[in-house]
Amino acid sequence: DEVPYTNVFGLKYDSGDYISLLRSGVNKLGYYDMRKYAEEERKKGRKVGVGMAFYLEISGFGPWEYGEVRVDENGDVIVITGGTPHGQGTETAIAQLVSDALQVDISRIRIVWGDTEIVASSMGTYGSRTISAAGSAAQVAASQVLEKMKKVAARIMKVDVEEVEYREGEFINKKDERLKVSWDDVAKAGYTGTDPGIYAQVTLQGDVTFPYGVHVALVEVDDYGIVRVKEYKAYDDIGNVINPALAEGQIMGGTVQAVGQAIYEEAIINDDGGLAVTYADYFIPTPVEVPQITSFFAEKPHVSAYPVGSKGVGEAALIVGPAAIVRAIENAVNKPINKTPVRPEDLI
Repeated sequence: DEVPYTNVFGLKYDSGDYISLLRSGVNKLGYYDMRKYAEEERKKGRKVGVGMAFYLEISGFGPWEYGEVRVDENGDVIVITGGTPHGQGTETAIAQLVSDALQVDISRIRIVWGDTEIVASSMGTYGSRTISAAGSAAQVAASQVLEKMKKVAARIMKVDVEEVEYREGEFINKKDERLKVSWDDVAKAGYTGTDPGIYAQVTLQGDVTFPYGVHVALVEVDDYGIVRVKEYKAYDDIGNVINPALAEGQIMGGTVQAVGQAIYEEAIINDDGGLAVTYADYFIPTPVEVPQITSFFAEKPHVSAYPVGSKGVGEAALIVGPAAIVRAIENAVNKPINKTPVRPEDLI
């Protein structure tokens, strides 16, 4: 009831229904059924536990982000983005956003990023901000390009621009729908006249978003103190989900990192420096250690300066996952744990 809420540091939590998501997430993830299963297994002598954790994080922050959209003479679209993908697939999501905005097949859209001779400026890729910030900048630039295309179409049809409507690759005269011109023809005409070229450059003001969610882990601890994360479930509110497969992939990647942080990865040092100097000494999860992962999204569009309505997802599972896993270990062995990674000797 207190959202939007401004804390003592002036940070404004602008949206979120945290208690509702927690309650629905408990049911959606089958938390109580998992608890019942763990209790039954412990009665048989197995050390099985379930843990749950809730998170709220800030994402999308930064003063601004750059986006540029160009339509060439052939009608193909070039998107120049300040976002810099490095494995998340955000270039695909940005292409989707522009494809939807322009109603152009995604195969005709080329994303350009990371080339400092072409990309005019960029605020950077950090804080789970790329789709919210760079995606929004590209979307706004696309909408401005479409308005320019309408002006060219109006010139071709010799009507006022207010009479032009765009639908699925055609610019149509609202008063006489028999009068229309194709996307490709408008693109070609856009490179004639006194002001040739169809493009828009946008530097979009930044904002912040607040993704949140509830995650549940099921673990088993053997007689030697070795922990296996058997199952992991997530339910997150990340606003509009632009590409479900990519968003789910971020949850999966974050889960694997969470497993590493909770029970494997440790930077060991002494007075002479680092002791874990190779991957033979610094343990990370392999495919064998990856649990069964299930991810759900409570898709609630987020209203902010970012028109795409999305929040960050890249760090969600990594933030909340270690807490859920450690809580599950505590439940399995019936003892408190206050550090990570949880070593076998801590549990024997």
